[in-house]
Amino acid sequence: MLRCLAAAVVFLFAAIWLPPYAPAAGDVIRLTTQDWPPYQMLTGNRVDGIAVRVVRCVLGRLGIEGQFTVLPWSQAQEMVRDGRADGFFGATRNTGRDSYATLSASIAPETRRWYWRVDHAVDVTDKALHIGAQAGTGMYDWLRDNGYTNIEAAQTVSELARRLDIGAVDAILANQLVFDWNIAIAGIPGTKFASITNSENGVGVYFSNNYLAAHPAFLDRFNAEATDCRMNAHLFPDH
Repeated sequence: MLRCLAAAVVFLFAAIWLPPYAPAAGDVIRLTTQDWPPYQMLTGNRVDGIAVRVVRCVLGRLGIEGQFTVLPWSQAQEMVRDGRADGFFGATRNTGRDSYATLSASIAPETRRWYWRVDHAVDVTDKALHIGAQAGTGMYDWLRDNGYTNIEAAQTVSELARRLDIGAVDAILANQLVFDWNIAIAGIPGTKFASITNSENGVGVYFSNNYLAAHPAFLDRFNAEATDCRMNAHLFPDH
């Protein structure tokens, strides 16, 4: 299943070409992210994935060195909010993040889907359902803001999938690519779950407002390159 998933990702994203990188001395941006394959993942000592490759592509074209740090998602955002990093990704917009950072153009697509066990049909509009979501994400915030009263937070989508598989929650709200990747790694058959789309979004980079104030032309330049870099990004089949 993982090979099929990787092939589907390759179909969505054509081969990427990274231009030569020759940054000016000290031209560095500090970015935080989470381990969230296939968007971001650690492969040995290197951060890789769909979103990472787009960001590297853009920064390479701008002649800026990116320093990437992988952290729990809540901590990755706190680093930017507290001024210890310049941006975090891949993220969707919410008002809390807007108070200290500005979201870039999309660097990768995101489909949010509801998942439940096929042997335990549910009505996902029932606000009293026991719903799982990853802590610190826009999906968790969406559930809270839309009146769901019994939300169970997990630190990873892998943990969400496990809880759903054993019936510890009625349903979960998760990113489709991330959910499919995690159940493939865990060896859980996708046929055990039913799903419907919640929303179609894009994920971007939230850049610190302090960083943008110090680099006023940066965001426009980043956004101008992001679309082309996104159209040319892919994961290699061996992932």
